[in-house]
Amino acid sequence: MKQGRDFGKPKLDRLDVMRVLNISRTTLWRLEKAGKLVPQFRLGHAVRYDYDYVMRFKMPA
Repeated sequence: MKQGRDFGKPKLDRLDVMRVLNISRTTLWRLEKAGKLVPQFRLGHAVRYDYDYVMRFKMPA
């Protein structure tokens, strides 16, 4: 995945992702650790996800 700068789309933080996917903080942490949910970029502890990526994300069975 190419990590370019696209300023038009909104970026979602962890709280937004938890609300959209209706998951807990622990579940989000497990998905990140397993490499199933990959943030677009990180800056220190701050993490931002691409809006389209989160909307197309399917929870693993």
